[in-house]
Amino acid sequence: MSELTPREQLAVAVNKIDQAIADAIAIADEHGLSFDLDVSYGMGGTYYPPSMLQDEEDGSWLVEEYYLDANQGGWVASSQTC
Repeated sequence: MSELTPREQLAVAVNKIDQAIADAIAIADEHGLSFDLDVSYGMGGTYYPPSMLQDEEDGSWLVEEYYLDANQGGWVASSQTC
């Protein structure tokens, strides 16, 4: 087995992050939950699933305020809420 270069090691780590986020989105969509992702200062946001955005009482303002697609769900960057 050949040793991975630092660039290849980084690519593997980034792919794991991408997969973890995709898994979290699937769970959120399935159960109607939102979640925050705060990587570092200025690099955070909140994911809102379609079921939450389609809720007339709790979600319609999110769609209007942040231009989200209620049928797909979406991310709101933390900087958008300032």
